[in-house]
Amino acid sequence: MPAYRHPLIRIVSPLVVIFLFLFPGLPVRSAGMQSAVFINVGQGDAALLRDGEGFDVLIDGGRPSAGDDLLAFLRAHGVTQLDAMVATHADADHIGGLIDVLEADDITVSAVYYNGYPGSTATWSNFEAAVAADGLTLTPLQFPQELDWGAMRVYVLNPPAGLTNPETNDASIVLRVDIGPEINYLFTGDIDTEIEAEILARGTPVAAEVLKVAHHGSAYGSSEVFLAAVSPEEAVISVGANSYGHPAPETLSRLQDAGANIWRTDQHMHIFVESDGLLCWVQGKLACGAAAAGVIYLPIIRRDLPPTPLPSPTVPAPPAVTVTATFLPTAQPTVGATGIPTPVPTATATASPTVPAGTGQVEIIHIHWDGVGNSEPDEYVEIRNTGGSPVQLAGWTLSDAANHVFTFPSFVMAPGQTCRVYTNEVHPEYCGFSYGSGTAIWNNSGDTATLRDNQGKVVDTYSY
Repeated sequence: MPAYRHPLIRIVSPLVVIFLFLFPGLPVRSAGMQSAVFINVGQGDAALLRDGEGFDVLIDGGRPSAGDDLLAFLRAHGVTQLDAMVATHADADHIGGLIDVLEADDITVSAVYYNGYPGSTATWSNFEAAVAADGLTLTPLQFPQELDWGAMRVYVLNPPAGLTNPETNDASIVLRVDIGPEINYLFTGDIDTEIEAEILARGTPVAAEVLKVAHHGSAYGSSEVFLAAVSPEEAVISVGANSYGHPAPETLSRLQDAGANIWRTDQHMHIFVESDGLLCWVQGKLACGAAAAGVIYLPIIRRDLPPTPLPSPTVPAPPAVTVTATFLPTAQPTVGATGIPTPVPTATATASPTVPAGTGQVEIIHIHWDGVGNSEPDEYVEIRNTGGSPVQLAGWTLSDAANHVFTFPSFVMAPGQTCRVYTNEVHPEYCGFSYGSGTAIWNNSGDTATLRDNQGKVVDTYSY
């Protein structure tokens, strides 16, 4: 494992603009970039890694109840084959949704990895059965294994082999995934400060630009010493509604003190990270890497990268957009004096008149039609802004075949944002939309959802 950053000549930030136009070999975002999506599965973990060359990896899958949402996400993003599936440890909030993926007929799984320490719960038994039914065997990942996932180099930092009945969280698989010479991810499962200290004592490099924060932001992980060694620029917390106090205020404070931008799936929904090996973008904004820190690389040093043409130097200024619910954080999002991005989307969010009311690319991506109880209050329709610009939903409607109509309030959907319209429940973490109906809306034997803009034009339909 490399213990150092790739040596490159750097130019201080005042010269950045000049070099962008003078040197056509500078890296720019392209369709073949590596990506990681920290999938919003509620209180649990799930992340999709794609190397940009066709190698896809799913790390964890959330609770069993997250299976439908996880499958909908994978299908919406064109995943038909997973070259690797990783269960970091046996807890249900990490392996539950993986069962649905293994049982899906339209997604092939090539290999399944675990930590070498099986669980003892019914969920674990169901997971093992699903692996076997797919004709696969569980392959242990343990320190100090190294492997290549397509263009991604992977180092296993935990657990060691030979443990006797380890505590489930302590035995979490910890992975450092290297993307090119400058960008690394660190996935930490649910480890605590004691395991962090053991990893540091092994002397393996842990520095990473993007950190998947351990145990949903628990107070018992992410120690100051560990964060100093990792030195993350972007910290992602996979978390949902819970009674554990996750993420803990002291953990958020430590992450802030470490200089990391904090991203939370309960507030930012699915969190998209892209990287070309030198820089990374979070939610479409330049975030980690040299340029975000105010320096950039001379292209003559990067002889191993093919030249990539830059866009025209004449770049029109973007239209003025003011969004009161902050769904588009900059590379260093801040709120007040804390520096922690903590927007909470609600159905009453308002937008400036400068935000266009056009349809953009809002799509219906999933309908959870079989809810609980007779009234099925947890039914919902999931929509997503798949375009590159914000969309004002004021006056839009969502209806079923029986013409139950929901009219959207003033609300701006950011690019990449996912919202749900529930039958009766209200979930602010999913934008807060609800029919407020005391009876079920979506027909269990089949139905069609129609999404219309404020002019009555059909934007999308979804049938099941």
